[in-house]
Amino acid sequence: MAFTTKRGRPKTERPATDMGTPELQFKRAHGVTDEAIDLCLQKNIISEEQHWCGLHLRWLYTLRYGAPSISSTLRTLYDGATIRPDDPTWRSAREAEFADAVTMLHARACYAPVASLAIFNERPRFLNAAYREALLKKSDLRTAILDEYQRIIEGLTLLQTHWKLPQIQGAVTRAQQP
Repeated sequence: MAFTTKRGRPKTERPATDMGTPELQFKRAHGVTDEAIDLCLQKNIISEEQHWCGLHLRWLYTLRYGAPSISSTLRTLYDGATIRPDDPTWRSAREAEFADAVTMLHARACYAPVASLAIFNERPRFLNAAYREALLKKSDLRTAILDEYQRIIEGLTLLQTHWKLPQIQGAVTRAQQP
């Protein structure tokens, strides 16, 4: 008897309309529930490779320090499951990779803005509508926001070249403004 190619639970057909609460529907429609790094990719501020670098940095951070957000796990979920044993050489290689990335970002003063975007999911000021309106009024705020923007782009580009990912066209360059 041969195995079938369709395994597991069949996909659930989801309704095309949003069935959440009115507040959640409003937040989804305005992109409030999207992660900050995903929003940067959607707005074409960063490239797909830079997006991958941000997520990879978050993954390395999670391996080193644990999840940066609140989560809970029921220990009973793992009862009877086989958990892969920890490989110390693999883990030390990943921790060294994270340390190299952090050292490079700190050397260019890019760690704080990249970490707040990619690891801690904090929206940069250039994605906030209130700050964009304030840009027209205050030149010092404009300079601070543009500096944050340039440091994020520079940091993700630095990670991209460090991890030897190819450059693609389509993302906003550092000379362009958000």
